[in-house]
Amino acid sequence: AMTDLYDRLAELARTERRALSAVARAEGLTPEEAVECVQDALVTLLGRPDEGSPLLAALKVTVRNAARNARRRHGRSRDSARARAEQA
Repeated sequence: AMTDLYDRLAELARTERRALSAVARAEGLTPEEAVECVQDALVTLLGRPDEGSPLLAALKVTVRNAARNARRRHGRSRDSARARAEQA
């Protein structure tokens, strides 16, 4: 059961790579940072899976939080709304 969840999450991250990276980019990360953020978020989520949550929604929230943390670590105070507007 747990292996199936891991496989589903890995497949979801692969097939939704652009959408997930866009979430991180909307938080102000560079394209390279966004890809790394998605990978980090997947590792974090796999460390504490919650089978009751819709996987994509859970992964997007995890990516968004990881992107915000990465932006803070890099000392960027980029406004999220402005970053989202630039993505559009």
